[in-house]
Amino acid sequence: MANTTGTDMQQAVSLKFLGHNGFLVESSTEYLATDPWLTENGAFHGSWFQYPKNHHLQAEFIEISQRKKGWIYISHEHQDHFDVDTLSKIGRDAVFVIPRFRDDALRSEIDKLGFQYIELLDGRPSLMSAWLTLTCFVSDIGVNHDSALLIETPAFSFFNQNDCKIFDRLDQLPRPITYYSVQFSGATWHPVCYENYSESERAELSKEKAIKKLDNVVGAMQRLKPRFFIPAAGPAIFPFLPLSLSCGVGNIFIHQPELHQYLLGANIENILYPRPGDEINELTAREPIAPPGERDILDYRKNIPDRWEGLAIDFSKERLIDEINNRLDQIWDLEFQCESLLVLAWGDGEDDSICIDLSEKSIIDPPGSMPAFWRITADRKYFALMCGRDRWQNIHLSLRAKLYRAPDRFDNIINIFLLSDVSNLRDSILQTLAIPKERITISRGSGMRYEINRYCPHQGADLSCATITEDGKLICPRHGWAFSLEDDGKALDGSCSLEAKIIELEG
Repeated sequence: MANTTGTDMQQAVSLKFLGHNGFLVESSTEYLATDPWLTENGAFHGSWFQYPKNHHLQAEFIEISQRKKGWIYISHEHQDHFDVDTLSKIGRDAVFVIPRFRDDALRSEIDKLGFQYIELLDGRPSLMSAWLTLTCFVSDIGVNHDSALLIETPAFSFFNQNDCKIFDRLDQLPRPITYYSVQFSGATWHPVCYENYSESERAELSKEKAIKKLDNVVGAMQRLKPRFFIPAAGPAIFPFLPLSLSCGVGNIFIHQPELHQYLLGANIENILYPRPGDEINELTAREPIAPPGERDILDYRKNIPDRWEGLAIDFSKERLIDEINNRLDQIWDLEFQCESLLVLAWGDGEDDSICIDLSEKSIIDPPGSMPAFWRITADRKYFALMCGRDRWQNIHLSLRAKLYRAPDRFDNIINIFLLSDVSNLRDSILQTLAIPKERITISRGSGMRYEINRYCPHQGADLSCATITEDGKLICPRHGWAFSLEDDGKALDGSCSLEAKIIELEG
């Protein structure tokens, strides 16, 4: 922890939970806030909301920001972490602290708000004040622009990993750690929005994904050995979407009781469950927060706006074509192959869709049959948003579209095209294409040794610390992707490979 003398300073530093991934660290004269999401307007076009509700803390937080010198740490630009409504109201002397990302999207947004900012370099401690040292750990590849933060004070250390999946870098952290927080619940549109699956298949896929996340939490706890674990950064709830999403039933948005039982099964009991506004210490609540029921969701909806319903926006196919062509122009000279076409559809008529061939960087007439394609189906309002200044990633995270893949296989390039900004699309693809091909040797419990690509082809995770299952599956430490060592290191969906080769049998 930061070197500071005096018991008075130790007693003066406090840690408070603001809800979701928001935390407030305070001394008598200064403060640090991380990812304060306090608006009652939700996020991602009114689809996501905080649970439990924390809107009542906004006024108090604004008052603190106007009274004390402070820093606002923003881990990344997603709206449930970068809350423009709240941040536009805080004291004007606040200084933002952000990771140094390759892309300037977050910097530009802070410039629009009119605040100064400091950029933290990956893995380098920064002394902010006599009582506060910050170290940022950055993940910046493909569509993933995120960061985790180590906060060191004389009273405690706090590693807030939020939804930054740097599980392959945990050994870089200093010890001991007092508090550790990481996302345990889902936050993506797969498989929730996919039409490939029956209800039971979707539930089974969701369960598999949830267990991978929970296994990451267990593994991190076993490696970091913090004094306390604080689950955070989700789940959000979705008052204007199907009830099951908010309740965590048959989907990836699991709630704290499920986490609690899983951790107890791994003999992990040092868990704190703060409510929004609670101070965090050894007296913090130990009982998990139950998921909402139907009545809770209906009550929640009473005093919040339905922003999606209130959207009045005209759709123009020509404008959408222009936007797509603008994106294609950014990558016209890059060489890659996409197995699938990409189809955007807003109706059943012949003129109610656009078909994109990313390999050829062109919009094409839909062929008579498409053996391989991704189709996104939504209403006109959805695609109208894609024609404007809204970030495509924020639109897709509204969970207002339906997707279908044939075959049901991930495609990194299509994913990047859909989730990037125009400003970073080219760089995101180039980074992914340039993932190093360094080779390493790994061993299975059976004694078999393999040579594989060290870095995951999905988003570059270091596989030297990957888990290998008894049946020969290598599990990526970040996103839980599984590769079959017995099938040349291919991903289970066949979308990519580690190019695994048997090199010898030990003994």
